[in-house]
This record gives sequence, C-alpha cells and structure tokens, in this order.
Amino acid sequence: MVVLLPVLAALGLYGAQRLLAVPQVSARSVAAAAPLQPLIDAAPVGAIVRPPPGRYAGPVLIDKPITLDGDGKVVVDGAGRGTVVTVKTDGATVKGLHVTGSGDQHNDMDAGIRVEGRGNVVRDNTIEESLFGIDLQQASDNIVRRNRITSKGPA
Repeated sequence: MVVLLPVLAALGLYGAQRLLAVPQVSARSVAAAAPLQPLIDAAPVGAIVRPPPGRYAGPVLIDKPITLDGDGKVVVDGAGRGTVVTVKTDGATVKGLHVTGSGDQHNDMDAGIRVEGRGNVVRDNTIEESLFGIDLQQASDNIVRRNRITSKGPA
C-alpha cells in the first residue's frame, strides 16, 4: 500500500505542492521500519516534510533548509548505532519527533539529534535512550526549545 505525502515546495515556487509516494509503515520493529532518508532527500529546499505516522529507521541527515515535522506521531529509531538525526545545514527545523536509540560511543558523541550550522530550530521533540540528547557542534544562533530528553540507561 502506498500513502501520498504532500511536501510543500519552497516559497519561491508560490505554494506549489509536490506529492511523494512512500510505503505505509507499521510500528512493529526497527528492522521492519521504513527509512526516512529518502523522503528528506526528495524534498526541495524550503519544504515541509510531514511523514505519515509510524516508525522509521535512522540515521537521518538533513543537509538542506527544510522542516521535518513529525506532529508527535513519528518515531525515528537509531537501533543503538550512531547519531539518530543530524542537521548539517543552516535554517532547518526539526519538530514533533520521537527520537530514540542512539549509539553509546562517547568518542563519537552519539546523540539523539546533532546540529551543525546556523539558524536551525529543534523544538517539541521527545528524545529517549540517547547518549547525548541534543549535541550542538560548530553551531550558532540556533533555537532549542521544549524538548523532553532522557538518557540511555546503564548497560
């Protein structure tokens, strides 16, 4: 079954809509989770990406100014490896996600969400089972607001 996901184009395109076909996701397990990266890769600059509710496999790299909005119904699971969501751009927004399962390597600074850049917004996310909740590196003028973070439990 395929769900059509509306992705709003950049304001320069005067509100034009683009539809992306994505597989429907069940919340059974990380192994069965659909990857989120193809939706992000297909989104044009300035798009608002609202994946259908469900569980998605990380890691995710946001490398252009888009908004990723989980509306409180999207889980991104890193399966215990590395950083789950990386924002490596200026002007992106990550909101309404449930991010879980980063790696546990201090040397790699494994995090739920890592931000590198300027003018990004990370808000209203739930981050669980992550070594570092939100990691800002080479970052300035970012907004981090109303995120709920819990660390990894003892091994």
